[in-house]
Amino acid sequence: MAPLIFSKRLGNSSAVATLEEMILLTGFPSFPGYEHNPSEALALELGGILLPLEKELLLNPIRAELDQLRPSGLLLTGFAPSRAQICVESRALNIWKEPSRNYQPEAEAIRERGPKQLATGLDVEAIVTALTGLGIPARGSGAPGSYLCNHAYYQALSELSLPTLLVHLPAFSQIPLEIQRQAIYEVIQRMKRPGPASE
Repeated sequence: MAPLIFSKRLGNSSAVATLEEMILLTGFPSFPGYEHNPSEALALELGGILLPLEKELLLNPIRAELDQLRPSGLLLTGFAPSRAQICVESRALNIWKEPSRNYQPEAEAIRERGPKQLATGLDVEAIVTALTGLGIPARGSGAPGSYLCNHAYYQALSELSLPTLLVHLPAFSQIPLEIQRQAIYEVIQRMKRPGPASE
């Protein structure tokens, strides 16, 4: 079954709207050491796609969907277990560091001679304002990390010609599933239709 693409209309997760209204949602599978990954749970529940845990393959599933369905935006989600709020990332960094419990790996560039950072063209402040206006704990962030979420964000901003945003999700113990689901709906709406927060 092909993944669903979200309409910009709040609460509509069917592929019935025009292609110009659609946003592709992605998440990641659960990481070793964590039983639950909110980005995985929400992507699967809401009809998104999961990205592989290999950095060389990150954009392959996205490109396949772009070629087939041509959505108007891309919403990447990732898991940030140390955070207590939903974090809307304003930029991607040209840095990659493989996590390890046994040693401190050296950081390397995602792209040699690439820009040190790439900013999303979306209005992060307006998105955060919409979320907090609904009572959802959220903040803007310029620290997307140095692992797969940031790597996918940097690649997407470098190589794909569509509005792209990364949102880091905390554990469900910090913000329950239903609240995080509401946040994803709101972000999707804001990516295409700025305005007052949804009812």
